[in-house]
Amino acid sequence: ATGQARPEDKLYPIIAKITKDGYQFISDDEMGDIYKSSMERS
Repeated sequence: ATGQARPEDKLYPIIAKITKDGYQFISDDEMGDIYKSSMERS
C-alpha cells in the first residue's frame, strides 16, 4: 500500500456514528441526505 486513498475512498467514505455501544453505521437514507447536503454546499 502506498498510503494514498484510492479515488473511490474519497468519493464514498464510510460514515459511522460513534455511540456508547460502539460504531453504528449510518443508514443509506441518512447517507443520501448527508451526501446531497454536502454536494449543495460545494
